[in-house]
Amino acid sequence: MFQQHTQMSNGGVTNNTHECDKCLGKIVDMEAALCFNSIDKDLYLCEPCIEQIRKEFIEEELKNG
Repeated sequence: MFQQHTQMSNGGVTNNTHECDKCLGKIVDMEAALCFNSIDKDLYLCEPCIEQIRKEFIEEELKNG
């Protein structure tokens, strides 16, 4: 479902772009996005994918209600 990055970010302050791990679209600095950090990898999600996941979650909750 997601591509996982194996390189850590440098504290969230960068001058480069990242790739969304769901849609593989580019995420540039100062663009709304989420980054989930772990010890050895980062997971990036762009705003449209976050909204898509939120919508799918709400629809699933209403269906299983």
